Amino acid sequence: MEWVTEPFALGFQQRALMGGVLAGLMSSVVGTWLVLRGMSFFGDAFVHGVVPGIAAAVLLDVNPAIGAAVAAAVMVAGIELVHRQTALSEDTGIGLLFVGMLALGVVIISQSDSYTGSLTAILFGDALGVTRSDLVGQAVIAAVVVLLAVVMYRPLLALSFDRTKAELLGMQPQRTHA
Repeated sequence: MEWVTEPFALGFQQRALMGGVLAGLMSSVVGTWLVLRGMSFFGDAFVHGVVPGIAAAVLLDVNPAIGAAVAAAVMVAGIELVHRQTALSEDTGIGLLFVGMLALGVVIISQSDSYTGSLTAILFGDALGVTRSDLVGQAVIAAVVVLLAVVMYRPLLALSFDRTKAELLGMQPQRTHA
């Protein structure tokens, strides 16, 4: 039975496991609602869509989480803009921004003479470099995600099945969607 526990004997391995568990918890809660809404492509696109924000943050020596948050907000606003201002579906807007944001991130990194890291490190990070403070931050975000999913359960469920019905029930589907 030692072969099961031995890989997690060291602290950095335990933190990597906990970070993965917390990420899996958040992803599964959010992913369930995305799949029910027919936006399953969003998860993949979102990860690649934050690349320009992270790249800019790394080059400007700013916290990459701030850059990712700004890029995420731009991407979500762009998806909404494409969906509302054109006859294109949300998935089309997601696909357009997915490619555009990823390309912008690559251009930002490639134009820098000072950056010597790899794009892979920006995209995937370092799972074995998770610190205790990273875990605390991740646990707080996971708690917020789960709490929002519980509080917003009925509106999310109604919106997942029928936007018009959710509106008739007074659940404000526009706000729930946001």
